[in-house]
Amino acid sequence: MKKITCGIIILAAMAATRVSAAEPRLPSFLPAYYAPAFRSGGKALNLISQGETNGVTQYVYSTADKDLALSVENILGDKPKCDAVLNNILGHLDQIITSNKGSFVEITTTEACAEVALTNAAQTIMTFMLPSSVHIWTFSRNPADREPLTADFKTIRGWANRQRYEEALQAGNVSMGHWQKCIHDYAKVLLESGRKDDALIVLKNLLATAPFDYKAHLELMENTPDATSASNSAKAVFKNAETRDQITKAASFLGVESRTIELLTPLSTNEAGLQVILIPLPPCNSWLLDESAKVFERIIEVPVKIRRLNEVWLWGTPERIFRQRDIQGILVRLTKENIEFTNWSNDRYINTLNDAVKSEDALSRYWVRDLAEQVKKEPGQYFVDPYLDRLCTTLKSYRSKDNRTMYVAITEANIYSGDNNYVFSLGRTDQESPASIMSYYMMLGSTLHETYDSRQRLVERIAKELVPASLKQLGIPRSTDPTCPYSYSSGVDRLDQKTLMLSDEVKEALNKLRDPTTGSSVP
Repeated sequence: MKKITCGIIILAAMAATRVSAAEPRLPSFLPAYYAPAFRSGGKALNLISQGETNGVTQYVYSTADKDLALSVENILGDKPKCDAVLNNILGHLDQIITSNKGSFVEITTTEACAEVALTNAAQTIMTFMLPSSVHIWTFSRNPADREPLTADFKTIRGWANRQRYEEALQAGNVSMGHWQKCIHDYAKVLLESGRKDDALIVLKNLLATAPFDYKAHLELMENTPDATSASNSAKAVFKNAETRDQITKAASFLGVESRTIELLTPLSTNEAGLQVILIPLPPCNSWLLDESAKVFERIIEVPVKIRRLNEVWLWGTPERIFRQRDIQGILVRLTKENIEFTNWSNDRYINTLNDAVKSEDALSRYWVRDLAEQVKKEPGQYFVDPYLDRLCTTLKSYRSKDNRTMYVAITEANIYSGDNNYVFSLGRTDQESPASIMSYYMMLGSTLHETYDSRQRLVERIAKELVPASLKQLGIPRSTDPTCPYSYSSGVDRLDQKTLMLSDEVKEALNKLRDPTTGSSVP
């Protein structure tokens, strides 16, 4: 095998102080638990040189036969500086990979891994941001060695997460909160390796500063021998989580009977009076129904009943793939063509994306590849109009002559109408069978990539959007008060701006319909 040297430096040329190769020691900025990284295939990586230039500390290592070299660099700084360093490294690697060969393996807000193929060396470059520094690991090997070292990225990231935890714990609550995800990942590694007691300590410290981490609560609940702690975590999840699986796990632990759509009272005929019939359409998180209905009922001061359809409700094939509008825009920009996307399949979108980005820079190729993987996993979007027609037709046999009774179907399915990116709801106001379908998919914390999930926030969003989904059936004019829940919402920001209080003119219009003698006098 051809020997290689370790003179490849990513950030800058550095003046190095020669050190005896027989002096194997870790960089001063790495704790002892990183030691296994300095052996490869049974061979020790011996320290060759170390130095510091312009605030960058570097340690250079090599195996005795020079088959593998390693450069480990450390840059100190606060969070803004570390963010800038990581971005600069990504830009620098993008240029190197684009000019040579290679690819980005993984990129997050706190780390990156890339494979670079140079003329005289194959490199695996790993970058880890920590609370007050950035570490850059550069493994260099013979270009004929086709075995990448990306598996080591996961291992070293585990140690980096431990170091992040230790430094954040020392720094205090703000730092612990900022590094919440990495700390949680460290706790999961401890659990997987059987170090339950150590994991429980990390989870307890994490939850003290990130009480919204419901996955961590469930892990504590499932692993702690402390019945009180387990119960408290289960209660936190049961009260605050948004996702059905998490709530159901907590409910099971607490002995709370599971809630499913099938257990709901079926829809009955001849419902009459000023009221709202709320109908869940799968997929729908049944745990959200009662809470949302109660808040909604407080807003409009009209009775709300939850009923299930007797008929089986099925969605067909989504008319749009995940983020279809964004992907179409990307393809038009990349191909510089006016593309007709009618009847395109998921595979065609993915294949065309991959083909279109081949000649682009390495970062663009990575992000497009990442987007293509999301398309494969995430649910598509349904053109809601024909489903609303079906709902209205189904409800005809149930309706009474009192058209003050409003019917709103609620679902987690992602819906759109016309040329919109999405809609919260769509309704029919014809007198024969008015009804609406409302989706809360675009209200979920996970959909919006919000810092944390909040059941209270989600329930209030649902309740506020149920107002127009129902009251439009009564022919009440939209409110022009932006704080009124019956005012128009162009998106989640507007939805959050609205309060839980109807404007005076909407209250007055509703009051006119409360009189039972008005019968079916909806305009």
